[in-house]
Amino acid sequence: MYLTALCAQEQQGLCEELSEEQRAENIKGSIAVASDFDGFDKKARVAVLDDFYTTGSTARECIRALKVTGAEDIIFIAFASR
Repeated sequence: MYLTALCAQEQQGLCEELSEEQRAENIKGSIAVASDFDGFDKKARVAVLDDFYTTGSTARECIRALKVTGAEDIIFIAFASR
């Protein structure tokens, strides 16, 4: 089953030239549960897909946002990494 549970809020610009700490601060609070998403069934297994893994900041922010949805098992999958 494919669901869109997350949405991106506004970020403070591009992350390309930022350090790991700066990236984490830049993305903080910028990913949230979509307003029309009702949550997962208990013990749901959830996969988050992203195009590129650099520092893990996006993965951590997605997992933080998803913890309130009822998802119990969350994995992050990226198609490429640095």
